[in-house]
Amino acid sequence: MKDKQPLIFSLLFLLLAQADSIIFSKSLVDYYFKQSQHYVYPAALLGNNEANYQIYLATQDQSWLKKAARLNHVKSVFQWYLIQKENQHISQTVWLQQAINLKHPQATLIKLQNLTTNEHWHKASEFEHSHNEILTNLQGKLGEQYSQIKSLLAAVVESNKSVHISPSITPPNAVNNVLFNQPPSLLKCAISIQAVVSTTSLLANAKRFSQAFTDSKLNGLSICFLPPKVMLALPAICKQDQHSRIECSLDKLAQSLLENTQVDPRSYNHLMVIVEKGDANTRGGLMYLDKDDTDQVFIHELAHWLGYTDEYQIKAKQQQQLCVVNSAKWISSNLFVASNKTSQEHAEYLAGRKLYKANTCKNTEFTAYKLFPDLSFMEYLDLPLSQQYADHITDNQDYKKITPVAMNFWSYYLAKKNRASINSTDKQYYNDKYLAWIKVAAEQNSPPAMTLLAQSYLELQEHSAAFSLLYDAAQLNNANAQLLLGHGYIEGRWLPQNTVKSAYWYKQAADQNDPYGLYFLAKCHEMGWGCELSFEKAIGYYKQAKSLGNELAAKRLERLSPSL
Repeated sequence: MKDKQPLIFSLLFLLLAQADSIIFSKSLVDYYFKQSQHYVYPAALLGNNEANYQIYLATQDQSWLKKAARLNHVKSVFQWYLIQKENQHISQTVWLQQAINLKHPQATLIKLQNLTTNEHWHKASEFEHSHNEILTNLQGKLGEQYSQIKSLLAAVVESNKSVHISPSITPPNAVNNVLFNQPPSLLKCAISIQAVVSTTSLLANAKRFSQAFTDSKLNGLSICFLPPKVMLALPAICKQDQHSRIECSLDKLAQSLLENTQVDPRSYNHLMVIVEKGDANTRGGLMYLDKDDTDQVFIHELAHWLGYTDEYQIKAKQQQQLCVVNSAKWISSNLFVASNKTSQEHAEYLAGRKLYKANTCKNTEFTAYKLFPDLSFMEYLDLPLSQQYADHITDNQDYKKITPVAMNFWSYYLAKKNRASINSTDKQYYNDKYLAWIKVAAEQNSPPAMTLLAQSYLELQEHSAAFSLLYDAAQLNNANAQLLLGHGYIEGRWLPQNTVKSAYWYKQAADQNDPYGLYFLAKCHEMGWGCELSFEKAIGYYKQAKSLGNELAAKRLERLSPSL
């Protein structure tokens, strides 16, 4: 009787299919496919991962393998990873991690091999310990390879080369929400500087600035200099603007950098351009200097890269960008800004320290306060870096907040792309350049770039790649990434719907005083979406969001309680 079951199921399915007004559900198609292994194509089209994989085996059409992988078919995920690896595609790391999440033994071993090959002993030990149950089931040559790695790790621990391993941070009750590592960065230091000069005679200037850093009180920071390069196109690319400041054509500069086969753009995240004449200035990860600039000028500009703002009165346009704040806050590592209506005493209370007036926002409705009473190198370029400032820079440096030079380029191309007409060749050109540079920045773990690249992947329905980037950026405290994860979990379109995880990510953004993070966390409490149903807490978070300029929160407060 058992041998006749597949035939009976097939005949029954065929009869039903010929009947009028019969619409088969996914569960019914899955049932007949599992029982008879027939109706492969209907099952595949309705999202059965095994059916998609069987069609791939029969046809060798990789589109079916990709569909099966996206549906988390374990073998398909691993095979798709191997294909991406062979093609050197950026998503290979994502697919390897997904195979590990699905407990594929060989994928797990490959990750362990990668960690040990790169001598990441801490991570390797943690990974081996947490995946021991899967790894111990490896047989044959794979089992032998695992045994060798396990012995190597034990030897490293015994030789005191291993230290305590901190547990990874994951949301409560997270499933498969592990940190997806980006491809290994080519950066040698947190700030890797590539100097390009317009003439060979200026190579000496680049080397002098490098030595100035080595001799400075900041030499303990993770900053290194690549060998300087001559770029003969610079005189044509870089001119002086109306204020005599050096300014280069970003399009031509970016193109010249990409065409330079001597230096990989991924190997540096800061660019120093040295030309014959022009005033020094720093924009994002791009620093401009001329042949007459002193070591003090260089250290001043370097401080901008480290998150410090000028303490002299800046131009009106810059004041509009930096000084206008909705509430008193730190606008940089050395400046706290508050409304002129706020007393200095209250500003000090809000800042949590003694403050001293700076000239940065002079003649505006806001006052800037600096850290120390003395005149500093951030106000006068001929003053040396004080020990006070050097200690503050060293003790408070947060490399996660640095702006890579790739961001200068991708933001330029993004603006150009958005202004170009929809079907123009210019739009495609700008989009290609935008993606090229944003991938460089994302590989260098720049949270804004990772978040924007993730959005590009979402548009392409590459959900796994998007999730990996957003999760990494969110772990680096990027509020936009946290919000996108929150939206993803509550909407359930590209992530499994989970209001608890959604509320978790909204809270992460709210904890950083992000106006939209506060707004959506308020919404969670108002509706009880994944968090405590509390009108009182909702009102409190709406008020905080409103105080930071969130108009949605202001409108919501009007509806909930017009008197607020």
